[in-house]
Amino acid sequence: MSCLLSIQDLRTYLYTRDGIVRAVDGVDLELEEGETLGIVGESGCGKSMTALSVMRLIPDRQGRIVSGKIIFKGYDLATLPEEEIRRIRGRRISIVFQEPMTALNPLLTIGTQIGEMLKIHLDMKKGEAETRSLELLNLVGISLPDRRIKEYPHQLSGGMRQRVMIAIAISCRPDIIFADEPTTALDVTIQAQILDLLGRLRKEFGMSMVLISHDLGVIAEVADHVAVMYAGRIVEYAGTEELFGSPLHPYTKGLLASIPRFDRDGGKIKRLYGIPGMVPRLSDLPSGCKFQTRCPIVVDRCRVEEPHLVELFKGHKVRCWLAG
Repeated sequence: MSCLLSIQDLRTYLYTRDGIVRAVDGVDLELEEGETLGIVGESGCGKSMTALSVMRLIPDRQGRIVSGKIIFKGYDLATLPEEEIRRIRGRRISIVFQEPMTALNPLLTIGTQIGEMLKIHLDMKKGEAETRSLELLNLVGISLPDRRIKEYPHQLSGGMRQRVMIAIAISCRPDIIFADEPTTALDVTIQAQILDLLGRLRKEFGMSMVLISHDLGVIAEVADHVAVMYAGRIVEYAGTEELFGSPLHPYTKGLLASIPRFDRDGGKIKRLYGIPGMVPRLSDLPSGCKFQTRCPIVVDRCRVEEPHLVELFKGHKVRCWLAG
């Protein structure tokens, strides 16, 4: 496989009353053609901000990409003029947001919103766009597409709205699709259906996918590789099987230990493990390793010197002085 998207030392800062928030602070990632990359971590660790940075959807008045490169098909998306990035956004790289009710326009019908993408990026006429919109609704598993295409977002269930978001995202057959917490607020049955749908469409269209989630079970089932984020940084990266089987970073180990498990031998449910402390404020990060205030194996070096993300084993990278 060849590299489709390369993120190099990406830094995205937000400017607030409390100071500069380093939402994405030196992220390095690569996405291969046809691959599904999972990004996991607690809320506020920079997962969604990384996706928004690639899509160039950071509002100018709130923040900006201060350094780094986002290489896609030979272009650096971080420095492309706005007019050119609009041709790529939605057409070559698309996104499924975690809350479709706020992402969809409440004043426009479903058909109008899907049709807009087709008209803008594929230059389709009204009739062509309507026919294709019906095909897309049918493709993502929405029943009675002739009726749903005329309805508004509030008339659909949460699962249907998410399917509409997926229809919009795949309408132009993009190379990459970002799925940002696509199963949030959906019941377990609908979550499985949405994940199966994304997986099927990714294979059918030959897309690459970046799946962002705090649900380790979802990532384990879908992703080929996993990046674990903490305080705006990648702290561990590996193949899915290797990361879940042999985690190296204390934070990754803590996340895996916090998954509910049933003790088959004793027939009892084990007490849940919780990572001590709180995630540090991104506007006031500690010196040294950013996980050192919560780490169970912290040493003096961790408090004064920040580790680099290094490859300890083939394809397995970790940011920790004591790993291995």
